Amino acid sequence: MMSATSSLRRSLLMAALLVALPSGGSEKDFEEALQLVDRTIAAGKAKKAKELLVTTIEESKDQPWALYHLTEIMDDLRRATFWSSNEKPEPKTLVSGELMSWSPSSGQIKLRYRVDPDAEKPSGKTKGSSGARKGGGRILADFTEHGSLLFHPLAFEGPFTIEIQGDSYPALSEPAHPPAIVVCADWSQSTIVSFGLPPQKQGTQIRYVPARIVHVENGEATTEAEAQCTAMPGTEYDLKVVVSSSSITAFSSDQKLLTAKKPESVYGQFGVQNCPRVTEILVTGKIQPSWLQGVVDAALQEKWTTFEKSYKPIADLPVWLREKAWASAFGAPVSDEAVPGKEDPGDKERMRAFLTLAREKGPQAAFDYARGLPAEGTKEELRSWLAAIALWELGCEKEALEACAKVCALDQQFFPARRMRVRLVAAVSTYREAIEDCKSLVADFPRESAAYLGLTELELLDGHPEDARAAVRAAIDAGVPAGILEDAEHLVARALKGPLWSRSYEYKSEHYVISSDISQPLCFQAANLLEKFYAKFNIHLRRVAGQEKRTFRVYLFSGRAGYDAYTKDLLGKEKKNTAGLYSPLVKQLLIWNLPDAESMMRTIRHEGFHQYLDRLVGWSPVWLNEGLAEYFEGSRLVNAAWSDGEMQPGHVRLLQKSAMTPLKDFVRIHPGAFYEPKSVDLNYAEAWAFVHFLLNSGAKNKQRFERLLDALIGGAKPRAAIAEVFDEASLSKLEPEFADYVRGLK
Repeated sequence: MMSATSSLRRSLLMAALLVALPSGGSEKDFEEALQLVDRTIAAGKAKKAKELLVTTIEESKDQPWALYHLTEIMDDLRRATFWSSNEKPEPKTLVSGELMSWSPSSGQIKLRYRVDPDAEKPSGKTKGSSGARKGGGRILADFTEHGSLLFHPLAFEGPFTIEIQGDSYPALSEPAHPPAIVVCADWSQSTIVSFGLPPQKQGTQIRYVPARIVHVENGEATTEAEAQCTAMPGTEYDLKVVVSSSSITAFSSDQKLLTAKKPESVYGQFGVQNCPRVTEILVTGKIQPSWLQGVVDAALQEKWTTFEKSYKPIADLPVWLREKAWASAFGAPVSDEAVPGKEDPGDKERMRAFLTLAREKGPQAAFDYARGLPAEGTKEELRSWLAAIALWELGCEKEALEACAKVCALDQQFFPARRMRVRLVAAVSTYREAIEDCKSLVADFPRESAAYLGLTELELLDGHPEDARAAVRAAIDAGVPAGILEDAEHLVARALKGPLWSRSYEYKSEHYVISSDISQPLCFQAANLLEKFYAKFNIHLRRVAGQEKRTFRVYLFSGRAGYDAYTKDLLGKEKKNTAGLYSPLVKQLLIWNLPDAESMMRTIRHEGFHQYLDRLVGWSPVWLNEGLAEYFEGSRLVNAAWSDGEMQPGHVRLLQKSAMTPLKDFVRIHPGAFYEPKSVDLNYAEAWAFVHFLLNSGAKNKQRFERLLDALIGGAKPRAAIAEVFDEASLSKLEPEFADYVRGLK
């Protein structure tokens, strides 16, 4: 028997549904009901949202709407179930110190770390690391250890004070380790406030280390102030650094020690070095919210990961929907060892030998093996298939397509070759031609999920997410089980809706739609920055023609954990150690909330260029894409004029001490080789330097750059455009000129 309260709740729920989904309603009514579910979750009423969702699904039983929106339904079930039993944690419960006060609106914080210096040293402590960590253990867990420096992840955006107390000031030692507080640190500079070591007699000499304020920028150190150390070894100490809008002042036991000018517009981060037997660290001032937002995001993501391991949304779906979506959905997956043509025991052995050779010795050795197979006793389709695989791995798409086409002509029912042909057509011709070929693939293999996923990816790469969604729906209408289409539908849903935030903010400008789970002002700030640089790129490079009405999508994440989870969900793997990325597949620019706002804006400029170039030319040589992004990320307006191509000291130092890749190889470098972890830093540096060289070493090289860009805009694929502009003779001539140019960079 239903209680009066339950009856009333059910009645109100059904009343809401009658508005959202009238009897015999359309798909638009169904979509409005899903939007109501989203709003209900955002309002903190997750249980009600789940009830509303289940009722919405039941009301659509005789319609295909639930199958069309299967991914969205599964996403909403996850979110509603998660938020029914979880709440957003408070920052003060997550930091290792005592968050005494924090105002998100003003940015003012008071944060204290109280340490027992006699507590047992934590396990795993590395020899020679900062004395401040001793006894800190869990209390100082917010800090990260870099050699002798304890670095805090928060970043300031206004005046601040760092105060450190301890019970035993260090004596002069060999080598000397004076206590220091590092302030105003960002990616290129920092200021070190060293409190020095008092005079001590050693033999016939009196030695000491003066207190100093030293500014370090791009590896160059400048002493800004110097004074005598006033602390006494072995006594209690109280060290304080006060950073105002214009100065940096050091105090020892409340006595002013020295002061210096603060670097302009930099508040940055702070660190602690060589402070033994610390008892308290007190941090006060105006901070950027990114650190605390990231801490909350990481905690939520950890809960979400645990939740997803046990929760299966399919169990909350009605039986009829499960049967429609997954009944007899999947066939046996195609093996990597599959071979074309009639079954021949020897073919399997040759395929295994080929794959082993490719894995152990690389694609060239595998290609030589395929080419060396005797015509007599080896099927032509197998020889061509092995050659196609190896040629594709070698980056020879045109030759691979010729070999693959031969396989398809000999065996039209060999799915792997048909799928490869689609991909190769996209690589050497146009997305539209590849889409038409993929439609034939779908028609011939209606139960192969990879065929639908391939068609979806091509429509998205061509910039048509609605066409991708239409292809999925047409397949459902034709009777293909939605379960087969799950990967394709999932990709379309992410392309159209983005991350699964419970609450988000959005700002629309002329060319951009910025969404974030951080704040509305940040969306506005990012949009203004991107619009400014979009206008610059249109003037200084080329205008994006005929597509002005298509807006760019940008997502700004409150923390790295959420960013990592979304990129893994979207791309199949996490993009470790990245501050942001642009996905040409779903046309989304993704950035996480870096601790320092300027670093975040610099990343937005960098990744925003990738988004612009994808819209302008589509595929481009990876060195050109990354080199231009590096070149323009530091551009600034100076006296109403753009200043481009600023020096990047890190790149210059790396290039001048390393052996660069020869240009004849570098201009043809494959993305996989460019992003190889062992060489990626050098590749970024060389890409930046070569673009810098082309744009700034004379009219002739500037013309080469212009010709390359025009060829790509005209539809040439990267390899063809490179061959058109950089022949062997020109590269031989450019090699020594480029080397001299790099040596002269400062």
